[in-house]
Amino acid sequence: MGKNEKFERKIIEEIANRLVEEEFDKEQEVHHFSSSYQSNKKIFLKQVSTKKSNIKFGLKHALMVAIIITFLIPTTIYAAKEIYQWIVNKNNYELNISLSDSKKYSHDHFYKLKFDYIPRDMVENNDSNKFSYKNNINSGGISFVLWQLSGKEDFKELYTKDYEELTLNNHPSIVIKKNMINSGDIQFDTIVYLFFEKEGYVLQAYISNDVKESEWKKMLEKVYLEETNEKEATHYGILSKDLFKGKQPEKNYYLPKNSSNIHKIGDAVNTKVYDTQEVLFTVKSATVMDNIKLLDKNNFNSNSYEQLKDKQLIANDGELLPFNQKIIKKGDGIQTLDEVVGERKVKTKFVYLTATIENKSKKTIKDLYFQNRLYLLEDSKKGLSVTKEEVDFTPYSGEVDYLNSHGEGKSFYKMPDIKPGEKREIKFGYFVDDTQISKIFLPVLYYDDVEKLNDKGLEWIDIGQ
Repeated sequence: MGKNEKFERKIIEEIANRLVEEEFDKEQEVHHFSSSYQSNKKIFLKQVSTKKSNIKFGLKHALMVAIIITFLIPTTIYAAKEIYQWIVNKNNYELNISLSDSKKYSHDHFYKLKFDYIPRDMVENNDSNKFSYKNNINSGGISFVLWQLSGKEDFKELYTKDYEELTLNNHPSIVIKKNMINSGDIQFDTIVYLFFEKEGYVLQAYISNDVKESEWKKMLEKVYLEETNEKEATHYGILSKDLFKGKQPEKNYYLPKNSSNIHKIGDAVNTKVYDTQEVLFTVKSATVMDNIKLLDKNNFNSNSYEQLKDKQLIANDGELLPFNQKIIKKGDGIQTLDEVVGERKVKTKFVYLTATIENKSKKTIKDLYFQNRLYLLEDSKKGLSVTKEEVDFTPYSGEVDYLNSHGEGKSFYKMPDIKPGEKREIKFGYFVDDTQISKIFLPVLYYDDVEKLNDKGLEWIDIGQ
């Protein structure tokens, strides 16, 4: 569509909206548009948008068209003196969404999300509004986020393939189909925004491809807000403040290759646990394994281990198996989408580490969670930085995949107390693929944001040396 046509279309829709608003301000009852109006609107607007740009619209012509549109614009629910309207504009793969309303919400009540229907074999994860199937409890399913309105709201969705405006249980909703290539088989490729117009909240649903459309629609048709007290209320964000507004500039951080914060295997690294208790941390050895049959299965993070078993990358005899890996070129989500640009065969590996933690303080170290993920850093002219390569699947989970001195259940990473002066030996490890081995660095007992790489107190051990 050319600039002239966009301008003409904008004029037509603005005039039409004004006429509709004026007309429906006279009404005293809530008006709901039928699905046929939705269909007619799409057909009409498509016809307008495909006209050749040499057609010139005069004001009289625009008004005539606008009068026609007043019978076709359906994406607004009109109540007496109250107007709520989704305004959606798709530009290539960027979807700009606005929700304007004339009602000023006091938000002096608290609400809790309630679900009258949950798909069979689906369970909620600890009252988190995240639902997954029992046989795939750690991935997939549906996640809900509640947003409170504060006025006119503008936000974006990138990587949009298509969208549809629906009414779900009398709530105006937008269903967005996305086109992204993410790691793994589960893709959260559907986003739904559902407007609770009475309460002044928008419900955002992230829906994975393992949930049938009929199931998530039924679930959304049965969801509602129940008034409650502040303590029991569902946590919410402020829509205009917190929801995604567009592509944020990506920052790159670098770690100088000769930084004194980079240590070798065998170095005793002096650091502090939770910024208070001094410890010496030493990686004594690192072994790259092709077979894990001699390791205690109970010490593996069950998520990582079961995922690789499901992918058939761990043979019954413990052998780690190769697989084909696709290399992805990420799109910007606006003009371009993700693209597969190559494929290679890689081998699954397990990096097995033995280390000691020595308590140098005068107090017992309690509640120490050993959650040191590996980082993949690659060389560049400016120093070491987090690798940008994107692939469709990698065994690298971003978590500690094996720990011999662990807790149970949700406290898997919790270690036993370490007394003053005690030196504790631990064995832990990570799944990677063979292209990543030379890039692996371990931050030492660091629990703040690792993004900047060169922060004070952030010590690294070069495991891939």
